[in-house]
Amino acid sequence: GLDRGGNCVVLGAQGAMARELRLMDAVELALRQNLDIAVERLTPQAVDFQLAGLKNNFRPLASSTFGMRSQVNPPTSQLNGGQRVTNDTATYNFGVTQDVPWGGGNFSLTFNNSRLATSNLFANYNPTFTSTLTATFVQPLLLNFGIDNIRQQIAVAQINRDIGNETLRATIAQTIANVRNAYWELAYARAALDVAQRSLDLAQKLVEDNQARVEVGTLAPLDVVQAEAEAANRRQTLAQAEATLATAQLTLKRFLVNGTSDPLWTQELRATDLP
Repeated sequence: GLDRGGNCVVLGAQGAMARELRLMDAVELALRQNLDIAVERLTPQAVDFQLAGLKNNFRPLASSTFGMRSQVNPPTSQLNGGQRVTNDTATYNFGVTQDVPWGGGNFSLTFNNSRLATSNLFANYNPTFTSTLTATFVQPLLLNFGIDNIRQQIAVAQINRDIGNETLRATIAQTIANVRNAYWELAYARAALDVAQRSLDLAQKLVEDNQARVEVGTLAPLDVVQAEAEAANRRQTLAQAEATLATAQLTLKRFLVNGTSDPLWTQELRATDLP
């Protein structure tokens, strides 16, 4: 039958679910689900976030200020302009500052405005508006000209990202090599188990044939004992082949699953490609 992913699934010898697996399918599963690769893929992403945070230092920063002030002056002389002078001052200022990513310099642009409304009888203009536009650029000549703390951190982060990319590529290449080796070890272990089983069947058949010959008197009982000893040796070889196959199964699964909760962890893997 086919599972949800379209892969061939059959029942194993003990009734357990078995999955037929091609080498290409094993490599694709490893690239998609291997935990080592998943961890290494996070490193470049983490460095990208770090770089984005550092580069924010070179983005323009806009600011604004709004204020209102009311001042009442009691009369101290006839030159005050009235018995009680009220001055209402409104301010609305805007500014932009930015550090440049080269040379350690920075520039700023400010636009300050104020509006003065007064009850002073001697004021020539009422209300009075005052505006100033100021542009400033600061460039260090020695300190922080060639490199500063932020630019140093950005350079280090970019190098770390390159290292992370190379480490990821090395991990992918190593994982693919490990999956291929584990796949062929599984194919070999399966073939060795089949050979050991057939060898044991032949040894058991020889024991039965020798017992029949002893019963008719054409063979000595010692030959039956020797055949039984050989069958016992082959039974031990079969047990070792079963253990080797189980180890090969676990070795390959370790590269293909992302945890023991993965359904593939409980399935029996069967390598279908032949060397």
